[in-house]
Amino acid sequence: MAKGNKRVGRALKALRQRIGYNQTQAAYHANMSATYLARIECGHTPLTDGLLVRFVRGWGVSFEDVARVQEIGKLKDQSAA
Repeated sequence: MAKGNKRVGRALKALRQRIGYNQTQAAYHANMSATYLARIECGHTPLTDGLLVRFVRGWGVSFEDVARVQEIGKLKDQSAA
């Protein structure tokens, strides 16, 4: 599991909490299982472009909000290199 995935997962969880969804609600709105969302938030499953689109559409957030989540992982990975 990449460290970037873990950081992205934590940032995604923070975004989810900021908009006021619990994991079950967030998964429902993103058209996925709560287990799958939990795997993303824990860093076990990478955040793909397709998943980004699901979060934007389902959670009513902007691409910029979700892109910031993805950038967190990239920036941290670069600093560790």
